[in-house]
Amino acid sequence: MGWRMKFADLRPTLLTKTSTLSELGDEEAGSTDKGIGRLTNPERRAKLKKQRKEAKKLVKELEKVEEVQQTPQAAVLAEVKEDLIAEEAFENKKRKLAELGMALLANPEPNIKSLKEMLQISKDNDHAIAKLGVLSMLAVFKDIIKRYRIRLPTEKDLEMKVSKDVKKMRFYESTLLSAYKVGEKSVLT
Repeated sequence: MGWRMKFADLRPTLLTKTSTLSELGDEEAGSTDKGIGRLTNPERRAKLKKQRKEAKKLVKELEKVEEVQQTPQAAVLAEVKEDLIAEEAFENKKRKLAELGMALLANPEPNIKSLKEMLQISKDNDHAIAKLGVLSMLAVFKDIIKRYRIRLPTEKDLEMKVSKDVKKMRFYESTLLSAYKVGEKSVLT
């Protein structure tokens, strides 16, 4: 029973201490705004509203700072991605030139249309790709050009009836000559 008595005796003092602490907190808050007394409900709402606005402003400022810090990183990342894409495109074009050249060297007559693709690649805006295209065509021409004189067929030659093999040979030779002329012009310019 002795302990109950002691606890009962302490209870009123604890309540008064906590109530005075909360009043002090309210008074201190009120003293900064008003000077003396407690804040009324509309004043508290106004104060909370003001604090929220200030917090939002701080958050916006922090976001701006983060954006400024991320912007150089984002710019660098975009630049690196652009370089990787350009490098990948360069490698793809090199690979395509190699495939076309190998196909032409392996079997020139059926793959003669690959020369037109090589010409398109050699007209690229990238100087390095254009140079590789022209050099690839040079290597192909060096290996597949006939040992005899090639000329375009005249109108008289075109009127004559010829076999399928002769037609194939004429198509091959005319494609070879036209590609050579275009390639020669691109080298000279």
